[in-house]
Amino acid sequence: MNNMSTKSKGNILESLTEILELSLSDTETQISINKRITDLDGIKREIDIYIETIINKRKFNIVIECKNYKKNSNINIDHIGAFYEKCNRLPNINKLIFLTTSDYQEGAITKAKSRNIELYRITSESIDGKSDLDVKSISIIERDCKLLSMRFNSSELFQAKIYTDEKLPFVDGKNKPVSYNELKDKISELPEIWRFLYTESGLLLNHKKKIFPNIKTQNLFTNFKGNLFQIDDVQLTLEIELKFKPLDFENVKKYESLTDQKTLATFSDIEFVIGGKSHRICYVEPIDSEEGKFFVSNTMQTIELKTLGKFDSSPKPIKLKASSVRNIKVNEYQFKMSKKAMSNSIPIAPKEENPKFLANIKSKKSTIIVAIDAQSNYLYFMIPFSHNNKLMTAKFPEPITLFFNHAIDLHKKGLYFREIMVKNTEENEKIILQDDSYNKYLQYNISSIFMLHACIELFINSCIKDNFEENIEGESYDKKKAIENFSLAEKIEFIVPLISDFKIDKNLKITKSILKLNELNEEFQNLETSDSINQPFLESFEDVLKFDMENCIKMTKLFFKKVNKNFKLIEQ
Repeated sequence: MNNMSTKSKGNILESLTEILELSLSDTETQISINKRITDLDGIKREIDIYIETIINKRKFNIVIECKNYKKNSNINIDHIGAFYEKCNRLPNINKLIFLTTSDYQEGAITKAKSRNIELYRITSESIDGKSDLDVKSISIIERDCKLLSMRFNSSELFQAKIYTDEKLPFVDGKNKPVSYNELKDKISELPEIWRFLYTESGLLLNHKKKIFPNIKTQNLFTNFKGNLFQIDDVQLTLEIELKFKPLDFENVKKYESLTDQKTLATFSDIEFVIGGKSHRICYVEPIDSEEGKFFVSNTMQTIELKTLGKFDSSPKPIKLKASSVRNIKVNEYQFKMSKKAMSNSIPIAPKEENPKFLANIKSKKSTIIVAIDAQSNYLYFMIPFSHNNKLMTAKFPEPITLFFNHAIDLHKKGLYFREIMVKNTEENEKIILQDDSYNKYLQYNISSIFMLHACIELFINSCIKDNFEENIEGESYDKKKAIENFSLAEKIEFIVPLISDFKIDKNLKITKSILKLNELNEEFQNLETSDSINQPFLESFEDVLKFDMENCIKMTKLFFKKVNKNFKLIEQ
């Protein structure tokens, strides 16, 4: 607040004073900010706070002067004198109040007493050793709507056989231009826009959702070469979000009358920004009332909030009802060193080597680092990269668990987008989705298939010994040839029985699930197309939506355990 102009600080105090007086007043009281009143000499005077109320069935008018000063900039006798002179010629004034955020000099107190001016103050000092309010925080939900693209339909343009690619302007019935921002603001006020964030799992907060609604329009036209054509509806691409913002009441203040030596109310206020506009929310507890009151204000108005919702806690991530799959720990790619190997003198790379690594990264030379942890006796690898001209690296992860955990993450992400699809409003109703949740659901399902397939194939490859030599179907195969020439299905049929105790006929459920995964992976690697509208690849997408990935992940865990008992999967 120290960097604010005097006028800005004054506006804040005037707004706060209006709120405080509203909290102490009844419904018949009228409070105005910066009211201009003509005095008895015909001069217009601006009053910071003007209160009109009824006491004993008589009109009673109060004027409050507000000075938002620093703590050490106390009100002096001249301030009081100027206030009295301004109000002395105002008609029908019954009470004068001077309010400050600082303090009063002795001369100011004496002057105010002689002129019958009451002195008020706002201070952050605690009351009776306490400064707590009954309400610790409040949360606001801000609606954010971005217009990404727009198309419109006009039967009048169609009937006139007007076809154009140029961007046509929007106008109302009086040919007044309607900007895209104005149209977006009107669209964002429509309740049907925000229903896309109501899902079976609850209200989506802090989640950006892309939607594609069709909106019927009224009194909206386009101007084409001087002629108006009515627009029937608009097809929109919007990005919407309900932003949940918790606000903490930290600085508790009191509103007090120094003249009566009485505290009138305790309060706390918070400034926040919505849609680029500054707002202030204030919670007030009048001393003579058991209930506090909430107010929100901006440069235009002050409103008392009569109804508030209550959250038991901050919003939590949506729980996936359908998922019973647990993530697995991504292991580090490391090897235990023998004491003999560790006893050798191992030089530590000096910091001066870092620039060389950076140069090698930029020149695309290999920069793989082999490192040894002297405390745990483990050897591990690091593959550094350059970021902001600095060398960034970490212990390289074991790739099988890396792929597996990523496949599970992708699967759960797909389930998440299934959960956040718009809520069904009627039983047995078919919903044509108009948001991106369906697309994301497909994307993550397909990606999880690719990643799990890569994980299983890498696992089998890792189980094949370097000295592998076998005759399969009349042809000799070493490890390299087997890995390069056999598909995943063929590796399960020919290689896995040779390198483990896994028998296909005794593990039909596992085998069937993994082979179906392999079939889908191959389909999507080589999707069939056609010149006709009915594309053959549509059946592949249908198969993805029907595929039980949840079960396949479970079967894969069992497959790993049966093929290599020494390979550890640690569930999280």
